[in-house]
Amino acid sequence: MTDPKPLRGRKLDEKIREEYVADVNQVDSWDTSVWTQWTVTGRILPERCDVSLGPVQSQGISAGGRFTLRLEVSRSLVAAKCKVEKDSASVFEIAEIVRSAATFPVDYIAFQNRATYKTILDLCTNDQSGAVYAVPVYEPIFEPQDSGLVFDTRTDKSKIAMPWKEGSIVEFPTALHDISQAIEYPRRTFEYCRMAIEAIRRHFDPAQNIDWKQRYSAGEQAMCEALKVTQASLNSLEMLAARSRHGDLVVAMNWEKRKLAMELTWELVARFEAHLKEGPKDNWKFLDVTIGP
Repeated sequence: MTDPKPLRGRKLDEKIREEYVADVNQVDSWDTSVWTQWTVTGRILPERCDVSLGPVQSQGISAGGRFTLRLEVSRSLVAAKCKVEKDSASVFEIAEIVRSAATFPVDYIAFQNRATYKTILDLCTNDQSGAVYAVPVYEPIFEPQDSGLVFDTRTDKSKIAMPWKEGSIVEFPTALHDISQAIEYPRRTFEYCRMAIEAIRRHFDPAQNIDWKQRYSAGEQAMCEALKVTQASLNSLEMLAARSRHGDLVVAMNWEKRKLAMELTWELVARFEAHLKEGPKDNWKFLDVTIGP
């Protein structure tokens, strides 16, 4: 008897969603007494928005395992108590739980007021040890010291020379904006990463007036050659972005997939800037990334 084919795409998403809902529905049986508790504080911006909410109780499963959360917003000040199953949960994981939980109510209040609000988290305090951590403004991507990459995580980012000339090429600032949104909205990471790459691809589209599909294909091929990335890497991200765009990839999303998608996109945007500056490309390694099913 042959082994059944591994689930992929929508069927995989549906299976993961069913397992997720079944586990969360057993919250009354979770023994949270031994879980680590964190206190997270922050703000809703702009400061004049005056958002109030809660207290709200919720539970779920994240990259840090199962969690329970009590969230409250008073006069736009965020206060959350978060218990997590994972002993070694990082500040990034704790902050993402709170940020994700706050997204829906904050977006709904903004929707009713025809506005846009941002959730800014400032501090994570471990209630057991008393240790206090500032919530970083970045995502922990590009952790290994990997040669052959253009994006340099070791550069002093407090002294940045603005690439004004390259910024006049409309695809570059568009791609920069898209990848910044990939961090702010975790549930849409793959779509924003793909949008950033699409903006870059547009720069490489042939000028002649040909069929859209031919122009798209030619532009993508030219981008792959110029930025040294495989078509398979783009297809891997496109598959996840399509599932997310169609509402299938919500529960099935995980941190490792997001990390790979962001690393690929940050590197391609960095290479695009270097390409516009007409710098050397000899030391670039070929990007061949499989983000996952």
